[in-house]
Amino acid sequence: MIISYNGVESFKIQFGDTAIALNPVSKESKFKAVKYGADIALVSLNDKDFNGVENATHGEREPFSITGPGEYEVKGIFVKGFPSVSTYGGKERLNTIYTIAIEGMNVCF
Repeated sequence: MIISYNGVESFKIQFGDTAIALNPVSKESKFKAVKYGADIALVSLNDKDFNGVENATHGEREPFSITGPGEYEVKGIFVKGFPSVSTYGGKERLNTIYTIAIEGMNVCF
């Protein structure tokens, strides 16, 4: 498993041929976006800086988007989203905390 930091709050988890985008930076953001193909894209905060699912799409590879609380299974990967509240930009906003069960490990974001 390889975990890459893509700047700001954006990460990529890759293992084998599978890739997960965590808070991909949007094209409309003031931050630099990294474009790559992912199988799953998790967005914890619906904000132009962190909801760049379009940047996790590359060629034929379009990710399954998870943008809020709930339980999901995609390609044998289990994702649980838990609601929380965060302050961003001086406002309280809905945030989602995710746990991802992959390769016998649990990753929390």
